[in-house]
Amino acid sequence: MIVTVEKFREYVKTDLTDSQIKEKLSALESLIRARTNNNFQKRNRRCAADVENGAFFFDLPIFKEGDTIEISESKYNNGLYVVGDYEDTDLVDEIGVIATKIYYPPDVQMGVIDCLKWILKNELQNSGDKTQAPISSETISRHSVSYASDSTESDIDSTLGVPRKLTAFLIPYVKARF
Repeated sequence: MIVTVEKFREYVKTDLTDSQIKEKLSALESLIRARTNNNFQKRNRRCAADVENGAFFFDLPIFKEGDTIEISESKYNNGLYVVGDYEDTDLVDEIGVIATKIYYPPDVQMGVIDCLKWILKNELQNSGDKTQAPISSETISRHSVSYASDSTESDIDSTLGVPRKLTAFLIPYVKARF
């Protein structure tokens, strides 16, 4: 996982459940991997693995619980998994798949936290609850209120749905497509 739910909660206060945050982080992770054409693999941390009874068994002890791994060269189990978190997966028993550690640098992790924080704040403002919206000006007579906005529609990144300034952290990680 790009950012753990616990780490996200250190930076953002929200009423969402852990499973809702996990789903949103997972969605952002796949969008970022597609947008950058970068799988963030640490290729020096790769080994063969077997899948038995819904769990991975590695030839080398190079992964620890909580590590994100990418399974490849598999008929049934290709994808991203978190070591030790197999409750929501339908793993099929298989021998000899390749497991590679996924590593997201700290700037990518903080960028994801900032993006999801903006998304959650924007959802609150668009829900009709004006108590969450920042006020830029207010007139008392004839009561007029103007709400501040930190972006315009032309400023929104079409892939991630957040202002472009929040996606600048991805620029160094974009890989060419061939």
